[in-house]
Amino acid sequence: MTMKLTKGVLVLAGLALLAGCEEEETEVIEPVNIRGYIQKTNIDKGFVEVYPDRQPAGTTVRFDISSKIPVYFVKNGGGEVPLPIKDGVSQMKGLLGGVFSEFTVIDDDISYFRDPAKPGNQNDWQQSSKLNQFYAKHGIEYGLVFAEGTAFWDPEMESDPEKMCANASSAPYNGGLSIEIDPNTGLFSTDHVAWVNLGNGQCEWDSDIVIHEMAHNLGLFNHFEPYYGKWSTAAEQVIRNLYSNPAGLTPENMLIVE
Repeated sequence: MTMKLTKGVLVLAGLALLAGCEEEETEVIEPVNIRGYIQKTNIDKGFVEVYPDRQPAGTTVRFDISSKIPVYFVKNGGGEVPLPIKDGVSQMKGLLGGVFSEFTVIDDDISYFRDPAKPGNQNDWQQSSKLNQFYAKHGIEYGLVFAEGTAFWDPEMESDPEKMCANASSAPYNGGLSIEIDPNTGLFSTDHVAWVNLGNGQCEWDSDIVIHEMAHNLGLFNHFEPYYGKWSTAAEQVIRNLYSNPAGLTPENMLIVE
């Protein structure tokens, strides 16, 4: 497996937004707006690099759920998956059905991905080769990897670590997310691995943050105001409709359910 990392940064709630989104939004949105939000979050250009170009243009992309998406938790010493991560994944299962495997716990100290010479919590320039070695060592070919303490934080970008507390990315300590797709189906490539990075050593996170970052990796790439700040009923509707329809559709051709 080879990894393609991008310089773009996808951090929780667009940096400062997290602090102002502690309350859940409960308003139910109309189907026409769901289509508009799917366009904004999954199709419009934004933080996430999707390559090659979608065929036809303006169509949705997502994970293949014809088989279960593998999920991993990595921690030095192994141990139990933290309850907020379990809760976040359980909430997503409630929306999408049984699309995830049971957790595989990986015992590994991945702090070597962090560059101690850089301020905050950032990766080093050799990350791609390290990732390939890590995946080969643990037999990871596809899926979602959850890790604690690996959120990208660059103090030169944002001085407050609470505002860069978690992120979806292509690697630990990394702020970019790039996704290769099959342009004919709209499905993520069969060797796509995405990371849910939680905490940077100086902030607190919870299950709402877990599900928010999972949603970024699953296809809610861009924020859509006011419904997708932290998490909300409207965000639930959007991701449920994204996955209840085949990939590779324009929003106008999707069957929208409340």
